[in-house]
Amino acid sequence: MSSKKINERKIVINIFLITILLFPFRLKAHSTSDSLLHVLDVELDNCHSYYVQKEKKINSLKQLLGESDNRKRKLEVTEQLFEEYISYQCDSAYYYAQQSVGLALQSEDPSSIIQAQINILHCYVASGLFKEAYQQLSSVDISHSTPEQKVQYYSLGMRLYTNMMLNKNNPFYEEYVIQGLAYSDSIQMHLNTGSQEYAFYELLNCNLSEKECKDRIAKYEQALNSYTFSGPQYATIYIYLGLDYERAGDMERAIHYALLSTLYDIRCGIRQTTAKTHLGEYLYKKGEIMLASKCIRAALEDANFYNAQHRKIHVNSILPVIEAEKMKIIETQKDKLTLYLVLVCTLVIVLFCSVVIIYKQFKNIKRARKEIQEHYNEICRINAELEQSKIKIEESYRMLSVSAHQLEEANEIKDMYIIQSLYGKSEYVDRFENLIKLVDRKVQSRQYQDLQKLYKEFNLKNERESMFSSFDKTFLMLFPYFIEEYNKLFSPDGQITSDESGNLPPELRIFALMRLGITENERIAKFLNLSVKTVYSYRYKARTRSIVPKEEFEYLVMKIKKRDY
Repeated sequence: MSSKKINERKIVINIFLITILLFPFRLKAHSTSDSLLHVLDVELDNCHSYYVQKEKKINSLKQLLGESDNRKRKLEVTEQLFEEYISYQCDSAYYYAQQSVGLALQSEDPSSIIQAQINILHCYVASGLFKEAYQQLSSVDISHSTPEQKVQYYSLGMRLYTNMMLNKNNPFYEEYVIQGLAYSDSIQMHLNTGSQEYAFYELLNCNLSEKECKDRIAKYEQALNSYTFSGPQYATIYIYLGLDYERAGDMERAIHYALLSTLYDIRCGIRQTTAKTHLGEYLYKKGEIMLASKCIRAALEDANFYNAQHRKIHVNSILPVIEAEKMKIIETQKDKLTLYLVLVCTLVIVLFCSVVIIYKQFKNIKRARKEIQEHYNEICRINAELEQSKIKIEESYRMLSVSAHQLEEANEIKDMYIIQSLYGKSEYVDRFENLIKLVDRKVQSRQYQDLQKLYKEFNLKNERESMFSSFDKTFLMLFPYFIEEYNKLFSPDGQITSDESGNLPPELRIFALMRLGITENERIAKFLNLSVKTVYSYRYKARTRSIVPKEEFEYLVMKIKKRDY
């Protein structure tokens, strides 16, 4: 018995904590939340997992019973099996109650015999065999029983008359109420006032009284706030509280407490219950037909499994009404489903036609896009050709501009040197004419020694230097910044300048001639009266000495601009 109470206490603590977490204002709730209905739905689906746990515990006790060789120990284990089965399956509970009777008679222990007889009474009451229960109740002598056995005996008497009170139209209803209250009063006489058991049976006594619903509800709530009960006791209190709220017209609270009672029954593995039946009725009235049907079917499964005749009759009186409503809902859903199916089919046909049209349009668009792409490619090709032509024209224009500039520059240089050449030639002719006249006079006068003197006076080197000086002046007139721009191509210690007379050194004359377009070494050497090797050496040394890349040096010299106008 002690192990059962310990297990019950564990279950009560777990369920109590879950209830507190889900419903912090349980007693003040005005509506059942969707989350709690969802919990119920899940627990109804998972209820067999709790029954499996119950079966495991029962099987372990059966194994223990088989291993017991002591008559007293066998009796204890048999009573434990009865306690496990009495809220789970009545037929098995009755079997072990009969076993306990045999073992008790063999032990000749009066207390054990009375307990076995009370167990038989419990089976009759739980299974709805009220005639047999009444006969057993009358035959049990509890004068020598323990206080705990007296409480069990009177509680079963109260429960017997409470079950027979379910039909208020029964002509013996008032007598049943009186008998039930008498047994309830007898229970309280054998309990300590203020104890948890006393409070529990006081609530059951309150349920039998003629007090107003609100008075009973207040008493229930006060007890729930003041005491901690076992799991089955919570289930019983909550279902009675739900019934009173239903009588008071508060259907939301009635559902709330019936739902809590159902959860306790499921998690404690109790199949002798009315909570699922009442909850199914309440949900049906609220319009939760599918969940109500689920509750009623679970209640019928419990009643059949437990084999309680009066529970089967009660459930079967409600089940057809709920199932009829469920069938209406299913038919309505079928009609809606048919309508939805027709709509879906129509939409599929429309969609198929749309897909066909879109596919054709897509093909037309694809064809048009291909033609547009071909035209675009053709335009791009023509544009590319025009772009190439434009580039060629621009390049030709640039080359023409360069050529025109070079031609203009060449013409200017040519004009300058032609004028300079005419002046130089005229001066040279005058000098040569004067020399011829002088020579002629000397020959006629036979002054041959003077001829030799005249030859010595005529210095060819000076004439050449005079020509170079004239070239330098003319070039610097055309390119006044040539020396400055040329020296930018060298470091400061590698730069060169003209002499005091303004004459250019050979290196500058070579690159001046190149700037004028005379780039062949042979022509430069012939003009400057130098060897080709000397010209090459000057050009090589200048490239090597410059601060710019060698391959760009002469190009940069050719880019030096002439004077601006």
